[in-house]
Amino acid sequence: MQFDISVTTISPPTSCTAYVSGYQWVGNVPQTNCTEPTVAFSFARGPNNSATLDIFWRLGDNGLMQGTYQIPGAQFERRGENTSVKEVYTGPSDFSIGNLTLVRPILGN
Repeated sequence: MQFDISVTTISPPTSCTAYVSGYQWVGNVPQTNCTEPTVAFSFARGPNNSATLDIFWRLGDNGLMQGTYQIPGAQFERRGENTSVKEVYTGPSDFSIGNLTLVRPILGN
């Protein structure tokens, strides 16, 4: 799994990569750091082949924001035959993360 995240429209994207053990389908990925040390992500499969992509980024020393992108199961396809079957994400390549939450407040706020 590999993708880029732009936390703001003025900063360059950071690359996020996770190596998953299953080659035929994308499973759960625990919270994993991206190349920018203040950004991390996790990926969890849900019912009906859906998934949740959570993005985390630190705001200073003690602030932590979380955003979520819900991926419908219809945006994953299985392609290939026999042992060469693999799961492919077919949804939009550019999307916005919504449901922003302040997970841990900045000290003094």
